[in-house]
Amino acid sequence: VPFKEFDEYVFTYDEDWTTKPLGDGKNPYYVYLEKGEHTLSMKVVMGQLTDVIHTVTDITSRLSNAIRNITMVTGQSPDLNYDYQLERQIPSLLGDLQKIVDELKDCNKKIAAFAVKTTPIENNFTMCYELIEKMIKKPVNIPAEIDELSSSLTSIGTWLSDLKSQPLGIDKFQITSPDTKVVDVKASFWDRMYGLFANFFLSYSKDYSAVGHIGEGSEDYETIEVWVARGKEWCEILKELTDTSFSAKHKVNVDIRVLPSGTLGGGTSPLLLSINAGTEPDAVVGITNTVPVEYAIRNAMYDLKKFDDFEEVAKQNIAESFVPLSYEGGVYGIPETMSFTALFYRTDIFDQLDMKVPETWDEVCNDLLPQLYQYNMQFYMPQNFAMMIYQNGGAYYTETGYTSLLDDPKTMKGMDQLVRMYTDFGCPVSSSFLNRIRSGEMPIGVASFDTYLQLIYAAPELAGKWKMALVPGTMQEDGTINRSVGSTLGTAVSILSTTEHPEAAWEFVKWYTGAEAQTEYGRQVESILGIQSRWHTANINAFKRLPWSTDDLKIIEESWKSVKEVPGVLGGYFTTRHLTNAFNRCVISGQSVRESMEEAAEDVNKELRRKQQMYKVNPEGKK
Repeated sequence: VPFKEFDEYVFTYDEDWTTKPLGDGKNPYYVYLEKGEHTLSMKVVMGQLTDVIHTVTDITSRLSNAIRNITMVTGQSPDLNYDYQLERQIPSLLGDLQKIVDELKDCNKKIAAFAVKTTPIENNFTMCYELIEKMIKKPVNIPAEIDELSSSLTSIGTWLSDLKSQPLGIDKFQITSPDTKVVDVKASFWDRMYGLFANFFLSYSKDYSAVGHIGEGSEDYETIEVWVARGKEWCEILKELTDTSFSAKHKVNVDIRVLPSGTLGGGTSPLLLSINAGTEPDAVVGITNTVPVEYAIRNAMYDLKKFDDFEEVAKQNIAESFVPLSYEGGVYGIPETMSFTALFYRTDIFDQLDMKVPETWDEVCNDLLPQLYQYNMQFYMPQNFAMMIYQNGGAYYTETGYTSLLDDPKTMKGMDQLVRMYTDFGCPVSSSFLNRIRSGEMPIGVASFDTYLQLIYAAPELAGKWKMALVPGTMQEDGTINRSVGSTLGTAVSILSTTEHPEAAWEFVKWYTGAEAQTEYGRQVESILGIQSRWHTANINAFKRLPWSTDDLKIIEESWKSVKEVPGVLGGYFTTRHLTNAFNRCVISGQSVRESMEEAAEDVNKELRRKQQMYKVNPEGKK
């Protein structure tokens, strides 16, 4: 920083484009530069908002504690006709709430002092403290208003996250000598009209799915077309990385086409339509993990095991992640992204109530849940069928993949264990774990990578108040604990069987899924789009290089040892559907697990046989 005035330089709000010489309003600031090369850098700092941020962060923590203390008395579903006498049960409650009101009003005054007009957060603060004032005046109504108070807490936490990740939007820098007059350049009416009509006519010829262009001097390179199902910002980063690190080295041009996220899934998709029309790409990035096998069955995907160095490339990933991408001895994709499943818990609440993090489901049911229910708290249990089925030694299909094993005793035992978590032990079938762990109503639960990012990005008030642990396991007869977590594979990268450049496409796939490219791609994505977009690469070495905390990475690495993927089979899309139906029959309708799973197995086997007959697979009728 050349001088003090640049420590916190304020760009005042304006609805129009402005050109502003950096100065005190009367005279510009002069920066002395010696001969040579210099680097100019700017970053957003909180400035006058720093005190407000610290105060609001403290408010969210105390408001969360107040909501938790109220819930401990009233329970999750309070009786609105009953007077809980909260002011007596929690003597400090009204005083704490009044202090929060005073601090929110003070924050509004500080924001109004430098804001040009009333901001949305001022309105949020006003609604929040008016609600709390109503509670203070009439404590008997507090249980009825607790959900609204939780929503206000969520809004304030979201504002904190957004404020801390403000972008720096500068259109142009101009470095001039002191005697140069800076012109405030603005488009005239005719300039704007010209731009309007030019964009209109260009819209008829512009290819909106293309990212970048093929560089000069590379006309003799092979050119492959790659479809990427992700936001344009992600694709622009990939295109830049491809041009700088791949094309010249391998003499392969990459024509990247953007598709909306999620469009390379099953069913009728742009990829399926393009295959039928004969306009398919050479490779696809971001394809749903069930699609490669579905298309391989129709001879539309390239078997990557035909490449001599496939085994060497596959070592970069968890071996189990290739299970959904394999069919009849072939492999039809390289894992691109993967998640993880872990146990998330509030350390402050566990320390306060002297509770122990469970190692097994028996400890959850017999020790932890009674303690939680004593304080009107709950445990979050996702409907993770694979986790419970595999922990009990069950399976989805026979080894051949031709027959369902949903009616196998071990598989039914896993489903029974999952069902009982809801029917016998009171876990809610549906709830927002993020909101409830923030409020303290649900201080522990099993969740995935998405929850991890949400806790870091959307719940800053919980910083240092939560940790991860391995998921509870099922005790085995030999005394070991089976901690299988089910599937973690996200998306994959595949090559189409019709490509005219299989070697070039394979070079791109190897480079893109390699540790160096994935590390750089992940770093650029996070630096540009923020921590909420952290890249969960499936490349093990690249994953470890991303900015994880040491303790979190240890848990994640340990959880990878328990990954158990569901095989991709012909007609396998029916299995998840009927597992869900079986679960609903047991939990909602009270049907027995055995009867429900046998019904599901029969329905799945009908579809498996129908698909096998359609594609002339398994003519011998093997099990």
